[in-house]
Amino acid sequence: MYAANSRKIADSGEGYTTREGCLAGLRMVIAAAPGIQVNDKTTGTWYTP
Repeated sequence: MYAANSRKIADSGEGYTTREGCLAGLRMVIAAAPGIQVNDKTTGTWYTP
């Protein structure tokens, strides 16, 4: 997935070293795709920005 400025914001082949980094990436995806639903499988809860 790419942002409006053509920067890559999501790639299934990439990983995150910290949870904070993952959440920062997730916030960018949510900004690019409003209304997206995300489930945190580590806690079993739905993520709300």
